[in-house]
Amino acid sequence: MEVTAGTLSVITNPPGLAMVVDGHEEGRRTPLSLSLPVGQHRVQVLKGSEKQEFVVDIRDGVVSQKNIDWP
Repeated sequence: MEVTAGTLSVITNPPGLAMVVDGHEEGRRTPLSLSLPVGQHRVQVLKGSEKQEFVVDIRDGVVSQKNIDWP
């Protein structure tokens, strides 16, 4: 069975924030695009000790975009 994937594009204001996807910190900072396996993924965007969390449902071949404006 072939694993299918989609893309998550995250844009933040301000840019340059750290991201954790399914408990693993990404080595790059926002804005960024990640190829992820189909299914639900828990994403955290970190600004110092503050964080915003969301769950994204990745679909095969689809680009999901998330814009985060930090208050």
